[in-house]
Amino acid sequence: MPEFRNILISRTDAIGDVCLTLPACQAIKSAFPDSELTYLCSAYTKAVVFCFEPISDILTLEQLEQAPEGERNTQLSKFDVVIHLFPNRMVAQWCKQANIPMRIGTAHRFFHLWTCNFRPRFTPNARNYMRHN
Repeated sequence: MPEFRNILISRTDAIGDVCLTLPACQAIKSAFPDSELTYLCSAYTKAVVFCFEPISDILTLEQLEQAPEGERNTQLSKFDVVIHLFPNRMVAQWCKQANIPMRIGTAHRFFHLWTCNFRPRFTPNARNYMRHN
């Protein structure tokens, strides 16, 4: 199994959705106990994420938006992997520009075709789902 020392979890949307992804962070930390998990969230959800023990550090979307491109690339280039739990086109582009080696994002977003190098399907095929239900 590869060594992932610095993992970025990206979920920049609503507070309830952020709360629902925290168990995923626990599972990632269990699978990679020596890793450092950094959570990328919106500024208003930072206090919720801060209380969650598996998270080592927090970045906010607003910090990255305001940072000059070179500084943003430096901040993001320290990560071995990014997991886009919420597909954000701008964040996905930044992570690719920063050359994060493993960029994971849903196959259900067209822009992930050129910004992510691992694109799992998180939901069943919609046509098959509609046909069988």
